[in-house]
Formats: sequence, C-alpha cells, structure tokens
Amino acid sequence: MPNAKQSTTAEVFSQELASLEGTQALEAAISAHEQGRFDEALKGYNDLLKQQPNHAAALNAKAILLYQQDHVDEALPFAQKAVAVAPQKPEYLNTLGLIQRNMRQPLLAIKTFKAALKLQPAYPEALSNIGLVYNDLQHPTKAAAYFKKALKNAPNHVDILLNLAHALRDCGKQEQALIYYKKLVDLQPDVARHALNLAIMHHSLAQFDEAITYFERVVQLDPTDIGTQHLLKATRGDKEASTVPDGYISELFDTYANHFDYHLHKLGYNVPAMLAARIPVVVAPQTKRGHWNMLDLGCGTGACGRLFKSECRHMIGVDLSQQMVEKAQEHNVYDELHTTSIDDYFKNSTALFDLIFATDVLVYIGSLEKLFQQVAEHLKPGGLFAFSTELCTPKEGDYVLRNSGRFAQSDPYVLRLTKQAGLRKMINTDIAVRMGHNAPILGKLYILKK
Repeated sequence: MPNAKQSTTAEVFSQELASLEGTQALEAAISAHEQGRFDEALKGYNDLLKQQPNHAAALNAKAILLYQQDHVDEALPFAQKAVAVAPQKPEYLNTLGLIQRNMRQPLLAIKTFKAALKLQPAYPEALSNIGLVYNDLQHPTKAAAYFKKALKNAPNHVDILLNLAHALRDCGKQEQALIYYKKLVDLQPDVARHALNLAIMHHSLAQFDEAITYFERVVQLDPTDIGTQHLLKATRGDKEASTVPDGYISELFDTYANHFDYHLHKLGYNVPAMLAARIPVVVAPQTKRGHWNMLDLGCGTGACGRLFKSECRHMIGVDLSQQMVEKAQEHNVYDELHTTSIDDYFKNSTALFDLIFATDVLVYIGSLEKLFQQVAEHLKPGGLFAFSTELCTPKEGDYVLRNSGRFAQSDPYVLRLTKQAGLRKMINTDIAVRMGHNAPILGKLYILKK
C-alpha cells in the first residue's frame, strides 16, 4: 500500500531549477535537465563551470543533477560550493540540506534547512524538509508541527498535505489525519493512492462503510491493484478467500520496512521474545545447542534471528519483501537471505532444520494444510516448528479473513493439522498477539515437535 513519507524530490528540484537565472548556456542546460536529457545537461553545466568555476547557479544545478542520478557523494561538494559562493540563496541551502538528509546526516540537514529559513522564514520546502528529517528520526509530532507551518505558506501543496496526514496518523491523531487525507482526495479525485490512504484511515477508525466506499474507488481507478482488492474483500467479510496475494504482502512490507521495528513496538508485538522465553528454557530441538539450523519464515527485519543467533550454527531468513530483506542484512544476523515466497522456498530446498519459525506469518496464509506438510518434510527428527496465529472460534470455521485483511485460525484446526503432519504439540498458549483498534488481538503461540 502506498505510504510515501518522502517529498517529491524531483518536484522540489524542478522548482529550484526554474528559479535559477543566468546565461543562455545555463538556461539551455537547465532545459535539457528538466526534459530528462541528463548527459546533455551535465555537459552544459561542466562547460559553463570550466569558464566560470564559481558560477553558483551552475554549481547548484549540477549538484541537483548528480543527486537525482544517485551520485550523492559527488553532488555534495558542488552543493557546498554553491552555498559558499552565494550564502544568501535559500534554494541552495535547501539543495544542500536534501543531500545531507540523503547521506543520513539528519542533525546537519536540520541545521542547513534552518539556515535557509533565516533567509526566507516562510520557505515551505525547507519547513517541509525539516519535517521529513524528523520523520526519519521517528519523531512524528515534531514532523507534523513543521508540515503545518509549511502548509500555511502552501495550502494546497500535495506532498506537504500527504506528509502531514501521515505524521498525524503516526502520532495517533487519526481524526485530524482524516481531514488532510480527505482534502487530498478532493484536490486530486482521480489519484488512486489518495483514495487508498483515506480508505485505510476510515478502516483504522472502524468506519467500515466509508472504507468500503473508498476501497471501491481505488479498484475503479486501478483495477490491477490486487492489494486493495484483498482489503475490499476483507472489509466486506468475504468468506471464500484462503490466502493473501503475494503482491499485497511484498508491497505492504516494502512500505513498512524503514519503520517496521518502531511500528511493531507501537502495536505491542512481542511474539519473538515469547518464543525466546520458551526455547530452549522449556523445550529444545534434539540437536545440541549452538549447532541448530534455523529457518525464519517471513523473517522481516530479523527479530527472531537476533534472539536466537547464539543458539544456531546456520540461519536462513525468507521474506517476500525485498526492503525487509535489505533491513535484515543490515543486522548481519542470517547466513542466507532469500526474497521469495514460503511455498517457492520449500519447493526449491532440500535442507533440514532444527528450528522453523513463522511469527506473524500465518495471518497472511489462511489455509495451512500445505504449509504444515512442507514444514514437517523440512524438520529434522526432534526439530521444532514455532509460530503464532490470530484466533477465531470453531463456529467461524477452520479459518476466517478478518476485516483487517489478516486471517485467524481456530485452535482445533491447528491441532488437527499438527496430528496429520506427524508433529506433536509441546506448547499451546493463549496470547495477545498485538493491539488493534485500541484492543488486544487474541491469538495462540504454538511450538510443535517432530
């Protein structure tokens, strides 16, 4: 689902390029730049700078071009020199601040944006960019304050409206966020992502009829959006669905990757720690501790991997989200990481494991028969399958799709599959999986043994 918290950098830079005044040669290079003829633009900037090395506008424009081509380290000295040559230009400071933010220098970026604001206190881009830095730092309340200041000077600026709505949502002010999501839909009624954001906000407030209305609008605007189709089915109470589309899962978690651990903390999600308190304290694989082979299905950023690293000889993580896999790589926990579906991983692997984890994963699968059989085939004798579910009653069926878009399974269903797969129940504990709509979501924690 779209959840962009980034300003449209190309738009910001386009505004800065348009504000530059200079020679005919510079204007020709800027025209080529704006039309995407980057090689031609770069040659133009370089030719001009050979003749006039301190041409501030050309320095700034070249910095913008290099930044847009992901050559951030190369862009930095040109942006710095532009500011040194023309320190009175807030646009040049804004360019430098954006580059510093991209280089993960948040405090320096804030200082640079504030320097731009000293020159032009009502500069909406600089105000908004400070908000973006505070978003990076996971301070949504501070971010929202800056986005509000920016919006006073640019009341219909789409990116600022969107970032403000997201920040208000993230600091728990859903009703206020709803106002800005609605304004975006009014401003751009044919943009699917605005309707989707509004639908999701209505959904989070348990305003399901309104959510259905805007989910339907998204599907009408973009019939290929399988994720929204899934959420629409869930909100309508579809009884036929048996799994969540892979495309929906990968897009969802690509969106959450940068703030995933923070998001789980806010939801009170603690399943990996619950497992760590029981394995190997209560139950352990047959293989000697420290020599376990571990498979983490839906590994995310590596919460289970970090807790069990010292117990394992070899650890493999599997996730549909490329962004999640990249975050897991940063933690340097797993020996192998695979961006693929669980089904495809099992089809292409003959490895056997002492531990297989699936925490907060079965909520995206629904029907578990195939998964249980695959797990049983890939467990060593004495190996453990540890997982969590959200809970439904037997009267609801073996599993049910909640309006959250997640599946819940009944305990008798899980126990029946356990027996069919030749596994033994070791632990079966009632838990609160996470918070949802300001109430705990009830679930189960299972550890099965082969």
